[in-house]
Amino acid sequence: MVFSFQEFGKVKGKHGYIDAVQRGKYLSMFVILFEYSTALLGLLIALLGIWLAIETKGLLIGEGANKEIINSIREITNYLKKLRK
Repeated sequence: MVFSFQEFGKVKGKHGYIDAVQRGKYLSMFVILFEYSTALLGLLIALLGIWLAIETKGLLIGEGANKEIINSIREITNYLKKLRK
């Protein structure tokens, strides 16, 4: 992939990406670069999904919240109840 980016950089020069693709002689180089880029994007999305699954596992299996958090929420609700009276 690094090689593809280097070659594309040579062809691109000072022009924009779309202009470089339109002016380019070797369409296969651009297709390969596009395929590599989308494959890497797909891997990043998959890794993000795995990370989210690990982080939210407790919610998915019904784990309870930390006792300190539960006590803090109870204190806040009790305080709000006293304010209403």
